[in-house]
Amino acid sequence: MKSASNNEGHFLPDPGQETVMLNDLSLCRPPGAISETPWRCTWQAVTYEAQGIKGVMLTVTPEQVAPEIEYSLELSGWHAIYLGLWKGGVTVRLTGDNADRYLRPDHDGKNPVRFQEVFWKCADLTGQNIIFKHAPHLLQPVPKFGNCGTSCVAWIKLIPMTGPQVEKWRAADQPGGNKRMIGHHDFSTMQLRNRAFTTPATTRSQIEPYRNSDFEKLLLEYKHTGKGVSAYRTAIEYAHEIGLQVYMACRMGNMARTVEPLRRVRDRDGAELPRLSYAYPGSQDQAIDVLKQMASYRPDGIALFFHKGMPFTRYEQPVMQSFMDKTGVDPSTLPEDDAAWLRHRAGFLTDFLRKVRQRLNEYTARSGMEELRIAVYVLATRDNNLLFGLDPETWIREGLVDEVIASYKFCPQPGERVDIYHSRGTGPEFEYLVAAAEGTGCRVYCDLSPAGDTGRYAEPETYRRLAMDMYDRGIHAPCIWDAHTRHQLPRQWNMIARLGHKDELAGMDDGEGALHRGVKVEKIGGETVNRWG
Repeated sequence: MKSASNNEGHFLPDPGQETVMLNDLSLCRPPGAISETPWRCTWQAVTYEAQGIKGVMLTVTPEQVAPEIEYSLELSGWHAIYLGLWKGGVTVRLTGDNADRYLRPDHDGKNPVRFQEVFWKCADLTGQNIIFKHAPHLLQPVPKFGNCGTSCVAWIKLIPMTGPQVEKWRAADQPGGNKRMIGHHDFSTMQLRNRAFTTPATTRSQIEPYRNSDFEKLLLEYKHTGKGVSAYRTAIEYAHEIGLQVYMACRMGNMARTVEPLRRVRDRDGAELPRLSYAYPGSQDQAIDVLKQMASYRPDGIALFFHKGMPFTRYEQPVMQSFMDKTGVDPSTLPEDDAAWLRHRAGFLTDFLRKVRQRLNEYTARSGMEELRIAVYVLATRDNNLLFGLDPETWIREGLVDEVIASYKFCPQPGERVDIYHSRGTGPEFEYLVAAAEGTGCRVYCDLSPAGDTGRYAEPETYRRLAMDMYDRGIHAPCIWDAHTRHQLPRQWNMIARLGHKDELAGMDDGEGALHRGVKVEKIGGETVNRWG
């Protein structure tokens, strides 16, 4: 870990600069929305002491329905804004913002009896106030980092910025430069969990965190359920407003709600699998119809996820018969990993990709749209891709895809799916993809999902170290799967959002002090807090 005083790449004021500490949040308006005792429809004001900071924090529990509250800043000029959080997140925005931002502490794996001060953003505060909202349950899918549905904010810290600091912050939002990363958002799942998510305000709140970040593209996952139609359009429009490209994405193993028995994947023993087989022209046409639905939203591209929902072909009659016609050998008598058999099976998905490219080009030409880019998410290793009928090297060479992302998903054998970071202690293989893409217009990305104490969440330094290694091995940029669960955690996100700074990563530290810091809780409501809470 580098020295916490090394702030290169973070473009923030030095933590030692003059600061404005606003630590009595009972001054928020309206006064009737705050009480010293817990009421159903108010925020509770609670005194605290923490390493020299004394103040009044505001908290609200899942059982309460508290209104929006506003803190009058009465400041002018650009400032870096930090918030002191504890036990649960808070939804926050400035009065001039178009979208909320939800932030919560992750307590860096240490004793949670600490406040976590985190960097939110930089902004011109002239004529602006800060608004806090009770964070809803649907924005808190990973409760192990805090109490689900609880909101708590203890203080606001503001650091004035110099002209050069402001210019560096603004430059981070310009096209090109360090904007190279891809993020994945499981947008469809969040819609299905809660209809409230389809409102324009909550949709914009999920796109807002990518502002002033190194993300160039967002893979917005789509489910053809008929729900959330307007939400997709709102998301794409708002993403374009903040300079973010959007690819509509889908899991190719989930392309049909019901699968006719005659077009299902068949295993080696003839057993039917509840999967759509891409060996049949009707199945391919059915999938392409869904891709056209996605294209109708006028995104910048389409992303096909092949790293989930396998297998896509196995021992269906068209696959077996064509192999026997070609070789005279019954494939059921060969080992499952026979090289000739695997190559033959992979040809069916390659034919499908050819058809996708052709049909989408025809669709966009008829619709007066620009040609859509095509991205594919594949498995973690070369052999693993071939085992499941995926041949991304051929797709690259034939110009069928514009971006290839090597996933963290690794399937040692059919029916077994694991995280390669956990199972092997290493990341995906992608050098063979980089070699295939050389001299073409295709870009290669790698899924950066490091194994940490809490699954795919890890320390900021781990993200930095792994990204540097991936760049050294030839990728264009990292891709972040389930980015929507990470941008809620600013201690991690403030590092993740800068991983496009390829040439500056070596000079960055983990952000301790500049982007986040832990502050030990000493007293809450006049009572001493110790290791027992």
